[in-house]
Amino acid sequence: MNEAKFNNGLFPFDDFHGTDDNTSSLPAADVAGNEAPYSSMSPDEFERSISGRNDGDDAENDNGSKNNRRISLVKLVAITLVVVFAILFSTFSWFTMNRETENNGMAMTATDLPFEIATIGNAVRNDSLLESVRTEYVDGTVSGNYHITSGTESIKLRYDTSLSDSAEVRPGIGDTLRLYIVPKTNSAVNVRITLNISAFVSVSKMDQNGNILYKTENGQQVLDTNGNPIVDTELIEVTNAADFASEVRSKTNNNGVAADASNYVKAADYLRGHILFFGGEGDTSESTPEAQRYYYTTPYTSGVIDAAIPANKLNTPVPVPIYWMWINTLGQIALPDNSSQQRRGYPILADSNTDDKAIIKTYLIDNRANIFANNDSNTVDYINAVTSTNTTPETFSTAFSALSKGYNRADNYIGTRIAYFIIEVTIEQG
Repeated sequence: MNEAKFNNGLFPFDDFHGTDDNTSSLPAADVAGNEAPYSSMSPDEFERSISGRNDGDDAENDNGSKNNRRISLVKLVAITLVVVFAILFSTFSWFTMNRETENNGMAMTATDLPFEIATIGNAVRNDSLLESVRTEYVDGTVSGNYHITSGTESIKLRYDTSLSDSAEVRPGIGDTLRLYIVPKTNSAVNVRITLNISAFVSVSKMDQNGNILYKTENGQQVLDTNGNPIVDTELIEVTNAADFASEVRSKTNNNGVAADASNYVKAADYLRGHILFFGGEGDTSESTPEAQRYYYTTPYTSGVIDAAIPANKLNTPVPVPIYWMWINTLGQIALPDNSSQQRRGYPILADSNTDDKAIIKTYLIDNRANIFANNDSNTVDYINAVTSTNTTPETFSTAFSALSKGYNRADNYIGTRIAYFIIEVTIEQG
């Protein structure tokens, strides 16, 4: 199987989950990149601090709590995209090409593929951080305005600082994976693109007595701009609970994080459930009536995209745009329309596009354990209720409140545990 990968960067998480798309609601400290409210709390302390709220506090129509209900200790950074083509999100991007073995035992290299992978932009997000966790990704060969794999095994996905300069990620934030396929033939080329998200935790290092260790240089503690010592940390990928716990213990001696490994795995699963990919842009232009605006079309809920590159495109970069967003609120993605007046912000998909809406309904049902922190035997019925236009007000209220609470608590789970994530994009010949 011919295959390639890219990564879109390592993205840090912002410290605040807003309830709408207006970042002016963020606390000033968060906008400046400083510690946010609750940042000194442990994950369990934070969970307890919100556990006493009523069901209505989590519903999207609770105006009294709209600036509080989704505050979370979020330090999630998108690293970059990689193509093996694989992608890392926090603030940098890359591509990679994997080697496979064919039936004849010959090694399959990047040069055997009938296409190259290219990216465009003037910067790589979190480049040094990316290289610390993914050493296989390189800058690629410059050709005009593009960076192309040109037979290498990996290439870092780039971005344009004038267009996308945010280093932090929070609910409601999204971006474009600037991926191009460059055919090495005039024949048509079919490719299959597989998307995956890898999550990372920034784990504080401990000494043998359980005391936090701080960064030092030349025998002196390293201080931040406020004169405070900087904690020494290790960036560790969340895999399965056993392997994650073992790596945490061996690299940081942090037994508290190791003991909580299953919850870190759960947080990573919630992150994957809340980030969605799309094939087309919507319409949010000011010339469009506000009630008709929406963000995207063509949801890629399976994580697999089949793309056909037309013939006669030899050595021509052909864009394969992939859009992603960490969905801010349940109402934006689940409600068929806003007749209930429960939706805040523009819908992710056009209300008139019933086909796309049906795809999302199936996605919510099939992936409910990775979307709602309170998933139980009622969840499917609740999803059917909120996605229908024929639900009674009483049934809708119960269902929407329960699902909103579960969705928002899952976001809080992410924010109190995950520090960075990578979007890995694997590209193979179709």
